[in-house]
Amino acid sequence: MPVKKQVAIAVYFLVHKGSYVTIATIFGAGKSTACKAIIQVVIAMELVLLKKTVFLGDYRKVMDGFEAMGFSQVIGAVDSCHCNIISPVHQGGQFINRKQRYSMQGTCDHTG
Repeated sequence: MPVKKQVAIAVYFLVHKGSYVTIATIFGAGKSTACKAIIQVVIAMELVLLKKTVFLGDYRKVMDGFEAMGFSQVIGAVDSCHCNIISPVHQGGQFINRKQRYSMQGTCDHTG
């Protein structure tokens, strides 16, 4: 199965929380094939994307704090405020916002 289709299946599953049978039917795949695609994509996301994530503190404590506030399965909140930055040398395109400026957004834990 092409990688794009595997990613589409996994993203659909993560967004809609459908059953494997439903997702397999929508994408014209077998149930076990859809399940395998979802697992492979999620593992790839963990191996590749989590290396680029900065963790500050104990995520379990942060999740418990958000849970107490009524937000389950949350480990951070993103502010809509963009902080202007100087463009990184070889990665400038990754930091261009909708106003064509270089910026980053801040995150916070349950304590703000």
